[in-house]
Amino acid sequence: AMVYLAGLPGMSSARQSDVAEATRVPLPYLSKILAGLARSGLVTARRGPSGGVRLSRDPQSVTVWDIVRAVEGYPSDNGCLLGYRECDESNPCALHHVWASIRRRIDVEIHQKSLADLSNRTHFLTPTVTASKNTCVHIRAGTVKHSS
Repeated sequence: AMVYLAGLPGMSSARQSDVAEATRVPLPYLSKILAGLARSGLVTARRGPSGGVRLSRDPQSVTVWDIVRAVEGYPSDNGCLLGYRECDESNPCALHHVWASIRRRIDVEIHQKSLADLSNRTHFLTPTVTASKNTCVHIRAGTVKHSS
């Protein structure tokens, strides 16, 4: 959802149903994700006919870490990769040191990569449309409906 919103021109808004359709994420699940992103200040939602959801910050200033933390916390915070309760430097499981090394590299990457970086590499099937000012254009997952 964040990558889709980052690809909209001028940090404009999109309806949640359009985001769900374009990203192929079920609307009830997407609504929960967007609520977490809104609580974290990454998106702003408005109700009503001119409402929708939009980014609250420039995509360049949002890191992948910001998004992961807002949606679900960081998976490595759950402790042992194998699920042991007693797993630390003094009592490591078989994968403890390997996982610690991998986790450090992941941490570096997700703190360095921005939403803009992801947005530049992702394309959604959304057509480009021009319309006269008397035409209402609805864009939905690869189809365009015009009404006058």
